[in-house]
Amino acid sequence: MKNIDYNEIAIFVKVAEAGSFSGAAKILNMPNSTVSVRISDLERRLGLTLIQRTTRKLSLTPVGEIYFKQCKESLASIQNIEQQICLSSKEPQGRLRISVPYVLGESVLATLIAEFIQKYPKVEVELSLQDSVVDLVEEGFDLAIRAGNFKDSSMIIKKLGYSYFATFAAPAFIEKYGKPEHPKDLKNFACLHYPPLGIERWDFQNEKTKVRVNVGLSGKYVVSNLSSLRAIMIAGAGIGLLPMFMCEGGVKDGKLVRVLPQWTSVRHQVNFIYPAQRFVNPNVKAFIGYSSERLSKMFINQEVL
Repeated sequence: MKNIDYNEIAIFVKVAEAGSFSGAAKILNMPNSTVSVRISDLERRLGLTLIQRTTRKLSLTPVGEIYFKQCKESLASIQNIEQQICLSSKEPQGRLRISVPYVLGESVLATLIAEFIQKYPKVEVELSLQDSVVDLVEEGFDLAIRAGNFKDSSMIIKKLGYSYFATFAAPAFIEKYGKPEHPKDLKNFACLHYPPLGIERWDFQNEKTKVRVNVGLSGKYVVSNLSSLRAIMIAGAGIGLLPMFMCEGGVKDGKLVRVLPQWTSVRHQVNFIYPAQRFVNPNVKAFIGYSSERLSKMFINQEVL
């Protein structure tokens, strides 16, 4: 077999993607005749027919389908390696797409990202707030911050710390209705629900034990947004579970009071997550380096409340 001509392979992939010689020729900015000759040379070298040609359409043979799939994946891998090599030698610049939960994006990252952009003015940050877990590669994200234990060999997981929810209420509510002494007492209070934590049952733990409490009958509101839930709690509507890092300001301002201070929700690990690759995108590397210490301290120091 003759030496491999990678230009022929690249042209073949474009023809298969475009569905025609003319379409590929337009994309590659070369004459139709040149494209046709290069495909013929490729088939002659392989001793195989990759493309069935008719006057009306072009289609891949079964072996052509296999060859196309493998070549397309190989070329994409080569292109990715070249991009990573180029990126690794450059200063942070261009777009950085980050996916984070709503509450973290609204309460913490807005200020941090503004400061990050001032330090790296050539970086354009696109922050997507969504509580659902996204496919970073499929949806084109460079980085995500998520809580939970993840096991995915295709992703790099960098732990930031641990996060948990705790019960809070407005001082006016406590003054009027009192405080529960134990999680089981919550059935006698108006409880405000955030669906991911459970509408009928809440799970608590302290240093010694865990307990599941039925609070369904005491529920007054079901709110899918934590910022809205916090506002309703400050208005005095009831007791709710909120992330610790979201309540520091409210406690200091006297708008919220910690209820059941010895109890918390189950704790979850908080992580940076990004696609595994030989060369880390300099934008991702810069953002992690800039924000890791501040975010880690925020999660580690939750006990101060």
